[in-house]
Amino acid sequence: MFYIAEDAIRPPDIWEMGVTSAERRQVTRLNPQLERYAFGRTRLVEWKAADGRFLRGALMLPADYEPGRRYPLIMWIYGGGSLSDYIYCFGLSDASRENFQILATRGYAVLAMDTPLQTNEPLKELPGLILPALDRMIDLGIADPDRFGVMGHSYGGYSVNVLITQTKRFRAAVSIAGVSD
Repeated sequence: MFYIAEDAIRPPDIWEMGVTSAERRQVTRLNPQLERYAFGRTRLVEWKAADGRFLRGALMLPADYEPGRRYPLIMWIYGGGSLSDYIYCFGLSDASRENFQILATRGYAVLAMDTPLQTNEPLKELPGLILPALDRMIDLGIADPDRFGVMGHSYGGYSVNVLITQTKRFRAAVSIAGVSD
């Protein structure tokens, strides 16, 4: 049996597993040049939203992570999305255009957030889902409170636009193809 496997620190490759045994073997090394780099590891984190719900996100730590040291944090958002589902995908994304290992190898922490919307009023709802996550990353001793950034694509870009009109906590914002007027 042949299959494609990846995780947060290894890009996709083809593997083989015997039908009668659980022994497996890597067949391809599509990106051998990446094997010399240290990549950021991931873990799930939780926080309590303003409305009392517990939310989670996939946190990618910087490649040179040291406990107790604070890092700049980039939040990857998409209103209504479950981005923590990508915790085992190389670079926290299923698309090559957003590989957050690029940030992790340069000293950034990245949080891919779940933001389940319950209303048709994202302007009111999104800050209560996202801003408590910032406080949680500070409480965990990971994030530098003076160095937050936020990114999103498409409706995520719109979500970025919503946030930057309601808070000044972000030092940088990237709205990729976000609807605006």
